[in-house]
Amino acid sequence: MWSRCCDERGAAMPLAILWIALLSLGAVVGLSRLSAERRTNGNFQAEVDAFALGQAGLGRYFAGVSSPPGVSFDTTVTGLPGGSVAVSVRRLREAAGNDPALYVIRAYATNTGAVRYGADIPASERTVAQVAIWQDGTMDVKSAWTSIPGLQKNGGAGTISGTDQCGVLPGVPGVAVPVVAADGDPGYDQNRGAPVPAGNPPILHPAPTPESFAPLVNIDWDGIVNGGALQADYNLTGTSGWPSSFADWPSIFVEGSVSLNPPLSGQGLIVVTGNVTLQGSFSWKGVILAGGVITSNGNQTITGALVSGLNVKLGQTVGVSDMGNGNKTIRYNSCDVTQALQDLGGLVPLANAWVDNWPTW
Repeated sequence: MWSRCCDERGAAMPLAILWIALLSLGAVVGLSRLSAERRTNGNFQAEVDAFALGQAGLGRYFAGVSSPPGVSFDTTVTGLPGGSVAVSVRRLREAAGNDPALYVIRAYATNTGAVRYGADIPASERTVAQVAIWQDGTMDVKSAWTSIPGLQKNGGAGTISGTDQCGVLPGVPGVAVPVVAADGDPGYDQNRGAPVPAGNPPILHPAPTPESFAPLVNIDWDGIVNGGALQADYNLTGTSGWPSSFADWPSIFVEGSVSLNPPLSGQGLIVVTGNVTLQGSFSWKGVILAGGVITSNGNQTITGALVSGLNVKLGQTVGVSDMGNGNKTIRYNSCDVTQALQDLGGLVPLANAWVDNWPTW
């Protein structure tokens, strides 16, 4: 007969309690590790987002600068997804001679949009900085009047001079045209009288045809017309809304063709995607860029630089610009060109001069 050697009553309960305690401890450890992992990943993501926010704020500031900053400037960039960016600009070197002004631009981002797992965890922050120079708007002026499809002049009256009226830079040709114009005539075609252009040389033929001449005109016409490369002060579809004051040498962008008469005279930059007709005694100081032809009727005075037929750079066929009857005065003026292109200036980042560990205190 079988019999127990000892009393085993009550052993199951302690084992069950011990097992439950071990399971609970494991669950607590697992949840703790999960919470720590979630916090770590959240902090890492918030740091990455703050870095992206700082870069976005830096880029937003660079894109919005249209004039050289002063010695010291502070602003806050808002409206960015995730938070705001405090931008500090300090000039390290003033422009002197051929040396442009040198700046350091610091962007301090505070990312308030990140998900944080804890009320005591502060918003993520990140600082990036970039050293940059101020570069004035420039233009490769090939002549007083550069006409990619060619230029026709009626009579020997008037002035087309490539001598710098400002007296600062060397002279340029009076006109720059292809050897053969778009209509098959000579690139510069004058029907009577002695040739009017004067300069160094008076007439420049950079290429045989309009199609081969167009790539040599270093103007980003596609970027201006289609890519938003020009942030103009005035965006028009005609002369309605034309500026009444030209003290700041405004930039004017016209979609389509336009006719300009004396009441519209002024100074600055005119960019027209279509044709331009100059009427009467219209006068302009600065730069006129036309995608199509420029037709001159009357006694205009233009100082600065003219470029016509730029739509050839877009693969379009453009006719020959025409200087009809009237005593025209067209002179190259480097100072007027510089003033007209002031809106095209900007901060240019220097290579290998970006940091993401700028010290702050």
